[in-house]
Amino acid sequence: MTALVAALCAAAVLCLPTGSQARTRLVLGPAQDERRILRRLRELVIRAGRRRCVTAGTAGTLVALLGAIPVLAAVALSTVAGLGIHLAWTARARRRRRVAEEASVDCVAALAAELRAGRPPPIALATVAEHTAGVLRGPLAEAARIAALGGDTASVLRAADVGAGELRRLAAAWQLSVSSGCSLAGVLDAVDADLRARRQVRRLLAGLLSGPRSTAGLLALLPGLGLAMGAALGADPLHVLIRTGPGQLALVAGVGLDVAGVLWTARLVRSAEE
Repeated sequence: MTALVAALCAAAVLCLPTGSQARTRLVLGPAQDERRILRRLRELVIRAGRRRCVTAGTAGTLVALLGAIPVLAAVALSTVAGLGIHLAWTARARRRRRVAEEASVDCVAALAAELRAGRPPPIALATVAEHTAGVLRGPLAEAARIAALGGDTASVLRAADVGAGELRRLAAAWQLSVSSGCSLAGVLDAVDADLRARRQVRRLLAGLLSGPRSTAGLLALLPGLGLAMGAALGADPLHVLIRTGPGQLALVAGVGLDVAGVLWTARLVRSAEE
């Protein structure tokens, strides 16, 4: 129990923002309700970053295991825990980015339709923001508010950190319409066609990369399947790997090679996606 408490404390300390970041983001007004506070805390966790969360998970697992198993085995197993956190965070970020990209394409098409119906751009943007769910609603609503006040709407869209590529194209179309006086609906139609073509390419690429990604995942799980088969046959591979010196060295080497292979494969897939 003491090791578990120490692990949780280590993870909490490593996940906290530092310095002025903590001071500036934890200042909450007395009129804010609980949902806004929870949303701010969620933003703090997200902004803590993948690297800090992986470090916190690895350190917390290491502290929790040090009292139960030898040091080398604890280091190897905590490395596996850190890799799992890294992969989970990466998958979550990929899903979040894909949802934002899909919603951005639909928002561009909806905004072009509202403009063709005769609505002024600020009202059309506000209407699209009201009917948009998820992470894009906030940036679009803020851009609509700035547009109604006559401010720089393109800068607000450009500064959004969700669906960045698509919203930057929307910002460029808005800026082009403001600076040249051309029809925003016509520009958005061209942007919509480009985004749909890019989405088609992304889907095709995702289908082509699903095979290598599945193969890499299967190869990464093979050592665990080997241990399970050894235990099923009556051997005790965990005792050898954790309680004996040569077994601990083999465990560290095997985990290191497995983690390196997973990270290298993930890098190859990411470079192909980019």
